Amino acid sequence: MKKLIFSACLLILATAFLLAQVTVTKGPVDLTMKMAWDMPAGITLADTSTYEMRLKDTVNNYNLSLTNVSCIVPAGTATVSCTSPFTSGLVTQLNIFGTHSLTLSVFRTDVGDSGLSVPFSLVTPPTAPTNFRVIK
Repeated sequence: MKKLIFSACLLILATAFLLAQVTVTKGPVDLTMKMAWDMPAGITLADTSTYEMRLKDTVNNYNLSLTNVSCIVPAGTATVSCTSPFTSGLVTQLNIFGTHSLTLSVFRTDVGDSGLSVPFSLVTPPTAPTNFRVIK
């Protein structure tokens, strides 16, 4: 019985930990914004140009290869941090109202696709009604 309770507690804690990893932000988005992420360990700054970053919206079944990826190694770290500006196509997709569950993967033809990142949730509310008035 104690093992069962312990296992249930572990499952609840693991679920809470995974849910805590998901960052939720609110749309709409625009062309001044960028995607940002840290590359997995083992990928150097020199390696980054050989990889393709694949963005997936798992709720709306939208897939996109990120373009104009720029990476740096911030001072005092060994982490490769990257950004990619939003494209007009991505802005259009992400501004469709609803909740978008975005994940990122690293791809190279000789090694294949990595696993998916922890999901990032973007909630885009509908726009306000227009032409609101009283009529007779």
